[in-house]
Amino acid sequence: MKTLTLPELIISLILLCTLAGVMLLYRKIRALGRFQKKFFAGKTGADLEEVIIDQGKQIQKQTQDLKTLSQANRIVAEMQQLSLQHVGIFRFNSFADLGGNNSFAVAILDAHGNGFVLSSLYGRDTCRTYLKPIEHGQSKIPLTEEEKKAILESRYMPVEYNSIVQ
Repeated sequence: MKTLTLPELIISLILLCTLAGVMLLYRKIRALGRFQKKFFAGKTGADLEEVIIDQGKQIQKQTQDLKTLSQANRIVAEMQQLSLQHVGIFRFNSFADLGGNNSFAVAILDAHGNGFVLSSLYGRDTCRTYLKPIEHGQSKIPLTEEEKKAILESRYMPVEYNSIVQ
């Protein structure tokens, strides 16, 4: 049996490493081949092109749908601002000789402070009802303190009523 010289030993080790590398690359290429077969199973290049074009069309349609939904959302938000959403009720005793808080003022306003205040003054022999329009938290008809408090209760707070203490 012949002993290997140092150069022969180095070359043998390099050949063994190269052989191991080739085997590793061969396994990776086989795995890639199996993946390709699964990926392209039943598809030709034209089929894949159609799939990509269809995906592009679907993305464009979804983008358009998103724009439409965004516009509809803006319209709903604008409509919501105009809906009557702030309601405040203030009950009080309008006449000193009557017991109980049978009189009331109800403020019903939208997000811009537009709406109305409905007041009812209850007495023994009479009941009076008043309706006053409100625009931007203001009324052209003078408001009673109770009506102003109803506006405060509605959580729509115009600046001039903030000084009223309940």
